Amino acid sequence: MTAYGQNALPDNDSTLIEEVARKFAEFLNRCGIPHTEYDGAELHAYNGRMWGYHKFASLVYQNLDQPVTAFSSSGVPPPCYLEHRLNATRRLFQGRLKGIVPIMLDEPARPASTVLDAHWGLSQMCAHGYNFYNIQKPEPLFGINVNTLKQHGRTSAILEAARNWKRINGLIQPAQRRQILRTMALKTIRSSRRAIISSRASCMSLSRATAAGGGAWARSTRTTKR
Repeated sequence: MTAYGQNALPDNDSTLIEEVARKFAEFLNRCGIPHTEYDGAELHAYNGRMWGYHKFASLVYQNLDQPVTAFSSSGVPPPCYLEHRLNATRRLFQGRLKGIVPIMLDEPARPASTVLDAHWGLSQMCAHGYNFYNIQKPEPLFGINVNTLKQHGRTSAILEAARNWKRINGLIQPAQRRQILRTMALKTIRSSRRAIISSRASCMSLSRATAAGGGAWARSTRTTKR
């Protein structure tokens, strides 16, 4: 079978998945590769069973002859990789936080990304201390290609902004990071939280009135209108 119409994928219950995992582990051993990424781990959940990914990762791990660390595209290591249970490994990957430098062409659903888009996103990445800046579309999967970089009229300016913010990331003080967050991110989060809390309170009031019967429902409605 194929995933996303382009990647060959062995059946989770076949012997082929065992062979592919063994060959991959042999490749890691032969080249002395200390880290691998299970990007697209969800492919193995094609039948609604995420254990397919865990099975594949564990089969790879069983055939390794050296310590290897790993992550999925969501930044979570497979459960079987014992190295990630060591404090030294956890400290090593503390700074493995990444953000997106958005480059996207004009589409019917939205205009092309701008330098202002990039500066806002980069400021938030810097405020959170992210060390990895990914140049990609501001939406998951498949990233961007060379043609997109060539066709976008502001690619050079966006890349220059990314370089500048990476320099700032190495110089900025904790108080300055907090100030960036206070100017935008926290206001947005607090506003969203207030809306969620208000919505939950209304739902709880509505539920209690409904449970008490139609009379209580009517009184609740009149009270709400006043």
